[in-house]
Amino acid sequence: MASKAAKSRKSGTALRRRERRFVPFLFLLALVPAFGDTPNEPYVRLQAALEQYLQIAENGGWPTLPGGPTIEPGSNESRVAALARRLAVTGDLDARERVFTVYDDELQGAVRRFQARHGLETDALVGRKTLQALNVPVEQRIAQLRLNSERSQRVFDPGLSDFMLVNVPAFESTLVRDGKVLTTTKVIVGETETETPLFQARG
Repeated sequence: MASKAAKSRKSGTALRRRERRFVPFLFLLALVPAFGDTPNEPYVRLQAALEQYLQIAENGGWPTLPGGPTIEPGSNESRVAALARRLAVTGDLDARERVFTVYDDELQGAVRRFQARHGLETDALVGRKTLQALNVPVEQRIAQLRLNSERSQRVFDPGLSDFMLVNVPAFESTLVRDGKVLTTTKVIVGETETETPLFQARG
């Protein structure tokens, strides 16, 4: 009985951690290029992305893709057209007047752009993780953008030209010197139970 109680407490603690988990910083990876010409460019880009997503919400958001097997290159299943409409809303695909019925090279390129922006493997396969990211409601994306805009405003001081940024969802660390990206390397970050803490520090 004691063992079961301990497991229950551990499970409850893990659940509470997940419930209060922060949105990974920086979410800008999922929406905009990571760096520009100035140290506070990420904040400026986040604000632009926020305006874009507020407009998307005002226009009704984006369609939800139904579940199903992985959409693979060459597929002509019924969800292909909905996938194209979804990607067109966020600008990953220039759909123009075309109706997509086959998962062709152009649509695969749009999926890869979406995957890269969201820290997903850029394999052009619309599987479980990619489908989940596509179906996140626009309201949730707006909330994430607002939260990270506030964080980036504190972090990206216009007068700060030398710093290192760890982009948790991208598993990347970027070194900036004199306001320019010097190098970017892969890093190991925490998982759900051992999350990477969010902090700002000066040497």
